Formats: sequence, structure tokens, C-alpha cells
Amino acid sequence: MTSTTRNRLALSAAESSLIMAIRERMTRSPRQLNNAFEADAELLDLGAAGLLAVTVDTLNDGAELATATTPYAKGWLTTTVSVSDLAAVAADPVAVLISCSLRPDSWTLEEAREFGRGASEAAERYGCHIVGGDTNWANEESFTSCALGTVPRESILNRMGARPGDALYVTGPIGAGNAVGFRALALGGTGAGEPWLPEARVTACEPLRRYARACIDTSDGLLSAAVSLAEVNGLGAVVFGCRRVG
Repeated sequence: MTSTTRNRLALSAAESSLIMAIRERMTRSPRQLNNAFEADAELLDLGAAGLLAVTVDTLNDGAELATATTPYAKGWLTTTVSVSDLAAVAADPVAVLISCSLRPDSWTLEEAREFGRGASEAAERYGCHIVGGDTNWANEESFTSCALGTVPRESILNRMGARPGDALYVTGPIGAGNAVGFRALALGGTGAGEPWLPEARVTACEPLRRYARACIDTSDGLLSAAVSLAEVNGLGAVVFGCRRVG
């Protein structure tokens, strides 16, 4: 990260303006520890009960679901997107709720079972369970998940805290989601073969608590994440070219 005196510009000014307008007349919780755009999951101080991390995410029909080529993969992805936000604040997942908006007569019972299996097996992979949710009929398919987790009181981690000279690290391979989405949308891929099942990086929570000063989820893309992290800290980012050796 590098220091900068430029004005902070949101990556999506229109979206940021809408979010701020929505929040404008809402009463802020005295328990909330983070401000807008400062964390992937909201952090709440529950007093003696500790810290709660909570987040919600929606996948809409189209580009956001292009990487999920089967009902099982849709269930897996629905759970994973919100748990990934918990991982970005180094929270231990506790429970997930799922809301499904489905087109009438578009799903068979077996497809519904596969969706539930995918959502549940993803949750179990992350050490938690699906505990409930909601189902509605709609003209467009969408899936929403709300994930809850706990954070040790002494280990608060969000997007704030980066300093000039800090190095940026990722906790796993990058680019697979973009490749799968491009194949499906631009190349008309059929999704044949094994579906892509991304993983929330909950196994990285402990080292993140120990070594990271700031953290952000990269589900929207590495460049977008790096720019957002830099802007919220009033910094810049420098990318160095790499050459493969051997």
C-alpha cells in the first residue's frame, strides 16, 4: 500500500450514494463497531456475550449465478457468499439463514433437494448449519443468505488499519470464478462436467487475527477489492510485475 493525498472515490459512486441515502434516516445501533463500507460483515458488541458478526448477500439470476451450473452448486454458492464475508472479518461461522425467490413451476422436487444439500454441505464444511429462512415466488430467480458468526473480543478485524508499505496477500488461488463466469456468459458454456464450488476462507481466520491489519473479501474481483481497501484507508496500491523463474 502507498500513501496518497487524492480524494477518496468510491469504486461505484452510484451504489455508494444509494447506500448512504438508505442509511441516512436509519438510527445507528449503539452496539455497532464499524461504519459504512468499513467491513464485509457488520460487527456488534453484545457486551458480556462477546462480539457478533452478521452479513447478508443476494445472488440474482444472470451474471451472479452464472458460475453455479447445477442446483447443488447454487445451494453451495448461496451459503458460501455470506460465510466468505464472515471470513473477511475473521469470524467463526455459527449459523446461516437462506431466502429463495423461485419462478413458479421452474424447479422439480429433486432439484430443490439438491439445492438444500449443496447449501447444507457448504455450511457443514465451514463448521455451521442452515437454521432456517424463507421461500417466495418471483419473476426472477434469486437467493439470499444471512450468516452469523462470533469474533474474539481482542481480535477485531475489518477493512480499516492498512498503512503505507503494507503488502497485500490473498489466502488462496484467484481468478477461477471470473473464468467460469466468462465461459458461461461470453462463450455460452453448458456447464458440463463438475460444477465449480468456491470455498469461503474460514480456515484462514486464525492467521488473519494474528498477522493482518486490514482485510477484505475478494468475491467481486481482486482489483475491485484492492481499490476498495486502498480507498477506505486513504491509500494507493502498487502492482509489481512478476516473472516466472525456471
